[in-house]
Amino acid sequence: MPITMVSHTKIFGIGLPRTGTTSLAQALECYGIDTIHYPFDLYEEGLDAPTVEQHTAFVDTPVPMFYRELDQRWPGSTFILTVRDKADWLDSMKWLRTEGRKIWQPRPIREQYKRDFYGTNAFDREPLSDTFDRYHEEVLAHFEGREGDLLRLNIIESSNTSALIDFLDLDAEPISWPRANASREATLSQELAHQFEKRGYRKAGSLIRRIDSGIRRRLTHGA
Repeated sequence: MPITMVSHTKIFGIGLPRTGTTSLAQALECYGIDTIHYPFDLYEEGLDAPTVEQHTAFVDTPVPMFYRELDQRWPGSTFILTVRDKADWLDSMKWLRTEGRKIWQPRPIREQYKRDFYGTNAFDREPLSDTFDRYHEEVLAHFEGREGDLLRLNIIESSNTSALIDFLDLDAEPISWPRANASREATLSQELAHQFEKRGYRKAGSLIRRIDSGIRRRLTHGA
């Protein structure tokens, strides 16, 4: 989709996971904006990671941890805070930290990020709830008086991308939000891999996951 976009230094999606971050990343890509979803090397390598120089938009973990530093490093950038009802978010986080652990193999460094940012890498309702409240209060306080730099966006209750288009001043038509990464059950192979990993057999779990992923790709593409 060809578009004309007013120049922004960078675009940072600073919403917490399970607030429509995957849908936001896919929508930005639909408009031809070079987008990295889940740019975890920002946590692994710091703000000097080559990823930041090489791309335009960054969405999801670990961007929320670094929004202040990114704002300082890249003045003139725009920030998109995806939001949802807290009770619904907590329910979705429960899925992410239970069923999601079966779908995606946990990595120690990602578990460390969760402890650093949320205070827990498990589904602990109270610290997650406290983080949710504190984080949104701090973001709104940080951008007070700079409302033109921050879009607060509820994708879950929105039918299309019109607010995103207006905020980024895109010469484009609204589209329906991509509905991506919905809660789902792990496959039998993912469940099996998870059971191996729980018992310390990470290599076996990784092998099963690769086989499962290959099978699903072939089924999807009909190869």
